[in-house]
Amino acid sequence: MQFVPPNFSKNVLRLFGEHGIPTALVSPTATALTKSIIDATEPFRDFLAAEGIHDFASQPQGEKRTLAAEYVTENGFVPTTISLYRPVTKKGDPRTCFYNLKAYARADDVLALVHVSNRLYIVNVSDPILLGSLGDPSTPLGSVVAAANNFLSSTAIELLGKIKAISSQGPVRTVRSGDTGVGATLEYLLGIASNSKKTPDYHGIEIKASRHNRKRAVAKNRVNLFSQVPQWNHPDSKPAREVLMEYGYPAEGRRQLYCTVDAIKPNSQGLMLHIDADAGQLKLLHHGSITSSNVFSWQLAELRARLQQKHPESFWVKADAGLVDGVECFHYHSIVHTIKPLAANLSPAIANGTVTLDLTMSLSGSRIRDHGYLFKIWPGDLPMLFPIWKKYNL
Repeated sequence: MQFVPPNFSKNVLRLFGEHGIPTALVSPTATALTKSIIDATEPFRDFLAAEGIHDFASQPQGEKRTLAAEYVTENGFVPTTISLYRPVTKKGDPRTCFYNLKAYARADDVLALVHVSNRLYIVNVSDPILLGSLGDPSTPLGSVVAAANNFLSSTAIELLGKIKAISSQGPVRTVRSGDTGVGATLEYLLGIASNSKKTPDYHGIEIKASRHNRKRAVAKNRVNLFSQVPQWNHPDSKPAREVLMEYGYPAEGRRQLYCTVDAIKPNSQGLMLHIDADAGQLKLLHHGSITSSNVFSWQLAELRARLQQKHPESFWVKADAGLVDGVECFHYHSIVHTIKPLAANLSPAIANGTVTLDLTMSLSGSRIRDHGYLFKIWPGDLPMLFPIWKKYNL
């Protein structure tokens, strides 16, 4: 399967994600088109599993299964079949085949497999005219998108009313200095205890606040998706103390390792994320001058579960920040309301650099301290993982 460029992947997943449409991307090579065999990559398998369509892990080798699907064209819909199988040879590596694909795609085109109203559609998103019709409900693709619906729960209505009341107060003084002040202040005003639990903040709704400059329409800070400790018992994982001593640096009278890591390139400490699709793992690697080594890892399935557990429904609150008498104050002015995260998009979002990892380790006396292994995203990239159901200007 052909590599899908990160920026293109990000844009397409975001386009469909804004409408709450789960999506997997496939890019067949010339060889794949000729042989009608496409590798069923980890994101493709995750998509099928997350949507309850098919689980390759439980499929015996040598057995073929089929799914009904439809090609979406500029003029309508064409029924087709998708086959899923694991050959007896080659360790049973998962394979797929889209019947009659040559009629609807060329080599290295990017295809989006989308799932709407219990139906599978195949969209050639390399066709700019077809992709550009997404927002027009009178077109075939636009009609698929329009099938997405939404709702507003009574809990969401209650929480929205409380945040509107806080917004009406104008700028409010922070209850905590530093980057976390904007979230801590909102939680304090809502009467919510600071939340380090894995469950959402307010009766099943997670609340995330960030600084946002309305004049420039940009966010000033990334927001936390969730925190998840690595697999310390994995044979390739290094102990936290060894990681800190080997890759950390002296600062403020102590040794610490505060840095952001992504899957695009090594950071100044030589650290970089890597998706190991075959092992189903996200790995933190250190790239030395000659060789690379594993630092620690996470199970991708566990990270997807954490995303779903933490964000079944979320309010992403934006605030203007400014100083009043030398004290930072926040005016909470808008909310993006999301529901049902697109967990299958998490691996591609990490691979294309949309989701990053923050390490927050330090040595306090003889003890190793950390403030979590924080997976973060810029607010503007939320649609890649979260369907935006509502936007509220307070």
